[in-house]
Amino acid sequence: MFLLILKKLVARLLFPMPLALLVLAVGLCLSRRRGSERCRRIGWWMILAATGFLLFAGVAGSPLLRFYSSGYRPFSAEKFDPGEDREFLIAVAGSGFFPDESIPPACRFNDGMELRLREAGRVAALLSRRGIPYRVAVSVAEDSAPPGMRLEAARAALELYAVPSERVILIDGAMNSRAEVRAFRDLGGRVILVSEAFHLPRLMQFARKFGVEAFPAPAALPGRQGRFSVLALVPSAESFADFERLVYELLGRLEAALF
Repeated sequence: MFLLILKKLVARLLFPMPLALLVLAVGLCLSRRRGSERCRRIGWWMILAATGFLLFAGVAGSPLLRFYSSGYRPFSAEKFDPGEDREFLIAVAGSGFFPDESIPPACRFNDGMELRLREAGRVAALLSRRGIPYRVAVSVAEDSAPPGMRLEAARAALELYAVPSERVILIDGAMNSRAEVRAFRDLGGRVILVSEAFHLPRLMQFARKFGVEAFPAPAALPGRQGRFSVLALVPSAESFADFERLVYELLGRLEAALF
């Protein structure tokens, strides 16, 4: 747990916003320093670099994340023979969960997790039409909620897509993508990894690392960009948030490659 917290802390410190603000603050201090022309010059260069970086991230973040997320196509069951006996495991990577009993069980997931569950329901329907057996494993790591509550929510959410409750199982205690892929592997069978498109490259990297026979099923595919607008050249908070998400995923892939 300590190493997990330390890794996330380092990753957050390397996020574009805190790093750029740190460089900007140091630059401001140096630019106002008396008696050292060299320090003031370095300070101004740091201010220009941090400002330019923030502007770049605010414009290029969304296009870069869209490009990064477009590596996998939507899952299709056409390449598998109808009536295959070997079971598939539809493995849903975890996102946010709200342990609030006043909310209906099917509504206790955040937007990202709902997208993943919807994709899992679509994949289950494709396999069912071809008579291919499957189970759905849903990762929900939330210590403040008992496993029964989390499993009930996962089953209720997937029932909306006609997935029988008895086919839904809970992955409990997998705190990161590495642990999730290991848990999916231990359940055996062919694994269909389900997550948002920007997160799937990291999951597939872990699958290759751990020797898992995995097929990607990206949710929330970015699609093609619409008609160009001049507003796309104006920095936005949305684009900057996409840039931070891209940095987080790349740091995660670097960690996966090193350890």
